[in-house]
Parts: sequence; C-alpha cells; structure tokens
Amino acid sequence: PSVRFLQSHGVRVVLAHPERMRAVQLEPELMDYFTELGLLLQGNLQCLGDPPGAATRDLSERFLLEGKYFLLGSDLHNLVSLPLRLRGLQRAIAEGNVIIIQDKPGVDGNPPQHNVGKCQHADFDADSGDVTLSGWPQVQQGINTQIATEQSTIMIMNRDGRTMRTKGASKTVIQDQSDSSAKTR
Repeated sequence: PSVRFLQSHGVRVVLAHPERMRAVQLEPELMDYFTELGLLLQGNLQCLGDPPGAATRDLSERFLLEGKYFLLGSDLHNLVSLPLRLRGLQRAIAEGNVIIIQDKPGVDGNPPQHNVGKCQHADFDADSGDVTLSGWPQVQQGINTQIATEQSTIMIMNRDGRTMRTKGASKTVIQDQSDSSAKTR
C-alpha cells in the first residue's frame, strides 16, 4: 500500500540493495515482483566485493548480468568507508543515455557541490576514482555547464567532485545567479 500511495503522488520509488534482503536471497524471483510494482532497483557496489559464494555477491552479480538494476550505489555514509565500499570493483562501464551524479559535501565553509554528467558512454576507474564521459558529454557543476561541441570530446569527472578535465572541443554555459538568463562563452 505505501508504494502505491507514493506512486500515486508521482514519486518513483527506489529499493536499495535488495540483494541484502533475506527474502530475496531465499526467493530471487521477488526481483520480478518488485519490477512489476514499478520499483527501481539499486544494487550495492560493496556486495560485488563480498567473498565468492556469499549470497549477496552471487545475487548482485546475477542481477547485474540480468540487467535488473536501475543503478548501482556505494551505500556510502562517510569517506572513511569508501575503500571498503569499492572493494572488488576495478572498473564499471555504462552505455546508452548515461547520467552520472556526484554530490559532495561542502568543505571549509563552502556550499555542497552537485554535479551531473550526461553522455553516451561512461567509464569509471576505481583506482583513480575518475569517470570518463564520451559520446557528446556534458557536465553541469553547480549552475554552470560544459558541453562538448564534437562527438570525440571526452570529459573526466574527478573523484573530488570539484574538478574536471576536458579533452577536445567544448563550450561553457555560465549561468548568472542573479537571473535565469544563460551566457555562453
């Protein structure tokens, strides 16, 4: 009843780390039921680093290969646990209409940083923490957006969430904070 109530108000419900639920471990077909309910399913990256044979790892690998997940999350509550959360993951590749979201807390009195990357192909490298975007990438950092002007342009979102690199032709759209007009540079 709660899911239907939320959905009736336009909310898309995300079910986080179903592979950790005992009911799903006993009856993996529940994932199909969740999908039929219209739930979006989020896998937990840490489960991919669990020991081989562990139910969480076996199910997360299975659901990933079957395309059951809408997204993968780190279940990260603080940066101290980041290495543990990413253990077992060396590289992740996404293709299609890819959206990468980075939310970083504010440091030294600065406001939090919200970045959104969009592209046709994204490649995450766990060692560097970089996400390389290709295929007409664009990255919005706060209110400003950098947009590729050639398909071959790549943009690299860094782990810190505050810096990025661009290789190839692009333009920057700078949003004036005082009004909603945008200026292109």
